[in-house]
Amino acid sequence: MQKYFKAEEGLEAQADRAAAAACRKYVTEMHHHGRVQAHIDYYRSVLRQSLPKPQARRITLTRDQYLEVGE
Repeated sequence: MQKYFKAEEGLEAQADRAAAAACRKYVTEMHHHGRVQAHIDYYRSVLRQSLPKPQARRITLTRDQYLEVGE
């Protein structure tokens, strides 16, 4: 059974702002995690090396390297 949540009357605008802020943060985090995972995948598939997550956060790939990961 699915539950339905509704903001209290008069607090709809505040609930909308909170939801928008939470979604914005979630999308930003998804972008960051996708970028880090692309670094890890590039090192694993192209360079045949292991890349720990802390190091993956600090490197930058070129556009061509990012495209190579998707192949």
